[in-house]
Amino acid sequence: MVHVYKGLFLECDPPTKQFVEYISKQEHFEVIVLDETHLFLQAADEKIINTIQRRIDDLQNQNTYSVFDKDQ
Repeated sequence: MVHVYKGLFLECDPPTKQFVEYISKQEHFEVIVLDETHLFLQAADEKIINTIQRRIDDLQNQNTYSVFDKDQ
Protein backbone atom coordinates (compact mmCIF):
# COMPACT_ATOMS: atom_id res chain seq x y z
CA MET A 1 0.00 0.00 0.00
CA VAL A 2 1.33 3.43 -0.94
CA HIS A 3 0.94 6.46 1.32
CA VAL A 4 1.37 9.93 -0.12
CA TYR A 5 1.93 12.97 2.09
CA LYS A 6 2.12 16.60 1.13
CA GLY A 7 4.88 18.49 2.88
CA LEU A 8 8.40 19.82 2.86
CA PHE A 9 11.64 17.84 2.77
CA LEU A 10 14.30 19.61 4.84
CA GLU A 11 18.04 18.92 4.93
CA CYS A 12 20.00 20.62 7.70
CA ASP A 13 22.72 20.12 10.28
CA PRO A 14 21.85 18.28 13.54
CA PRO A 15 21.55 21.43 15.74
CA THR A 16 19.16 23.04 13.25
CA LYS A 17 17.19 19.79 13.12
CA GLN A 18 16.74 19.92 16.88
CA PHE A 19 15.69 23.57 16.68
CA VAL A 20 13.07 22.78 14.01
CA GLU A 21 11.73 19.98 16.22
CA TYR A 22 11.51 22.50 19.08
CA ILE A 23 9.64 24.96 16.85
CA SER A 24 7.24 22.19 15.76
CA LYS A 25 6.10 21.71 19.36
CA GLN A 26 5.37 25.43 19.71
CA GLU A 27 3.73 25.92 16.31
CA HIS A 28 1.91 22.54 16.27
CA PHE A 29 2.99 20.99 13.00
CA GLU A 30 4.04 17.40 12.32
CA VAL A 31 7.72 16.54 11.86
CA ILE A 32 8.87 13.14 10.66
CA VAL A 33 12.54 12.50 11.45
CA LEU A 34 14.16 10.61 8.59
CA ASP A 35 17.76 10.55 9.82
CA GLU A 36 20.38 12.74 11.51
CA THR A 37 20.15 15.55 8.92
CA HIS A 38 16.80 15.08 7.16
CA LEU A 39 13.26 15.98 8.21
CA PHE A 40 9.89 15.84 6.53
CA LEU A 41 7.46 18.56 7.60
CA GLN A 42 4.06 17.06 6.96
CA ALA A 43 1.44 19.38 5.48
CA ALA A 44 3.80 22.35 5.73
CA ASP A 45 2.17 25.43 4.25
CA GLU A 46 3.65 28.82 3.40
CA LYS A 47 2.95 30.20 6.90
CA ILE A 48 4.87 27.40 8.62
CA ILE A 49 7.78 27.67 6.19
CA ASN A 50 8.02 31.43 6.78
CA THR A 51 7.84 30.91 10.56
CA ILE A 52 10.66 28.37 10.50
CA GLN A 53 12.82 30.59 8.30
CA ARG A 54 12.22 33.64 10.50
CA ARG A 55 12.99 31.75 13.73
CA ILE A 56 16.20 30.26 12.27
CA ASP A 57 17.28 33.70 11.02
CA ASP A 58 16.64 35.17 14.49
CA LEU A 59 18.66 32.40 16.13
CA GLN A 60 21.57 32.94 13.73
CA ASN A 61 21.51 36.70 14.32
CA GLN A 62 21.66 36.16 18.08
CA ASN A 63 24.68 33.88 17.71
CA THR A 64 26.65 36.02 15.27
CA TYR A 65 29.38 38.37 16.38
CA SER A 66 29.88 41.59 14.53
CA VAL A 67 32.59 44.19 15.03
CA PHE A 68 29.92 46.87 14.82
CA ASP A 69 28.05 45.35 17.79
CA LYS A 70 31.06 45.90 20.03
CA ASP A 71 30.63 48.62 22.68
CA GLN A 72 33.13 51.42 22.27
